[in-house]
Amino acid sequence: MNELEQALPALVPVDCSNIGNQSLLGRLKEQFPQLREEAFCAVRDGLIDQGVLYKGRGLGCPVLRAQPVASVTKGKAAKVQPASGIEDMKKILWATADKLRANISSYKMEILQHRVTACLK
Repeated sequence: MNELEQALPALVPVDCSNIGNQSLLGRLKEQFPQLREEAFCAVRDGLIDQGVLYKGRGLGCPVLRAQPVASVTKGKAAKVQPASGIEDMKKILWATADKLRANISSYKMEILQHRVTACLK
């Protein structure tokens, strides 16, 4: 594994959230100033094929970790059970649902503003 293949997954959030390709590419360019988009895409696609990353949904095909990193509590490593693909997806879905529930008021406000603006035109 070369330096870029090691650096790319390290920049992907560990909390099952995703990161856009442009943000990821920008952060990588801070470490590798000569990085070209073609090389980034090749490494990213290779990590997706290896199962290290998943393609997310939405604009720009964001990426997320295939499996969350084990957290450390009180100086001891947490025990990690081998997870099936379905368990990983459940974790991702619950984390996404939690984020949506936390931001529901901002979402409602945005929709309300859009409707008011549309009515005033």
